[in-house]
Amino acid sequence: MSWLEKGGNETVCYCKDVNKMQILAAITVEGAKNLDDIKRITGACTGKDCSTMNPSGKCCAGDIQEILDLYLPIWSDMRKGAEDKDCYGECSSCGGCG
Repeated sequence: MSWLEKGGNETVCYCKDVNKMQILAAITVEGAKNLDDIKRITGACTGKDCSTMNPSGKCCAGDIQEILDLYLPIWSDMRKGAEDKDCYGECSSCGGCG
């Protein structure tokens, strides 16, 4: 299941107990644009127990990057539409910002 389909309460970083909604808030409210921003804002991906705490047995960096890759373009389109007085709801993400 893709991170696009998973709910906001789904844990992304098990070491630091950071969920998808916190990652999305870092993007939309705090302006995070990359993994380093997410680390700084949320503390995600800064623990040392990934292989034992994460059910996948791996670091959450890949999951965070997937969320960034999915949601940054959507957020960028939505912000552009909100800032553009000539927006006609034709952006690739929401299609209704006009």
